[in-house]
Amino acid sequence: GVAAAVDGERDPRCLLRALGAARGCGRAADTIGWGDAGAAAGLAAALSPYFPVSFVAPARNPHGVTAVGLREALRAALTAAPELASEALDLALECLRDTGASPDEIGEALTLAARAAEVCPEASLEATAEELMKAVAAVASMAPAPAAAAAQRLAARAWHRRVACARGLRIAARAATASP
Repeated sequence: GVAAAVDGERDPRCLLRALGAARGCGRAADTIGWGDAGAAAGLAAALSPYFPVSFVAPARNPHGVTAVGLREALRAALTAAPELASEALDLALECLRDTGASPDEIGEALTLAARAAEVCPEASLEATAEELMKAVAAVASMAPAPAAAAAQRLAARAWHRRVACARGLRIAARAATASP
């Protein structure tokens, strides 16, 4: 199905459409059910190789596909349903733990974690919140900007509450991408 359409897609135009289909599939499954217990994990597994997005638009880009558009479409697909958002949290955490991640990748991981925290089931968030906050603290502590330090303190205090956690992660994402 949709997972097969996404898996291995290389053409950015087709990938953008496949990510839209994955988002629609996740939203529909959230409403009517996944049917197969492994369907959400299968779709998340098909989406995960594209994170973080590493697309550079060619000089002549007649179709207008951008890295920002692909990032947003991937985030939307990975957070279209609570089951997918749980997988997205794990994906973001893996990227945050990667010591070789670039500032852009860290910012993308923080943004994905913030969006996923708004959608994922409370139990999934509680299971990963402490690890996420430790990873956020480690990333923020590497950035010299005062905003990153403030985000670290806010995120560390906020991990126990779902909405506050998402807000803290969004602030941390902004601080991380604003840091030199």
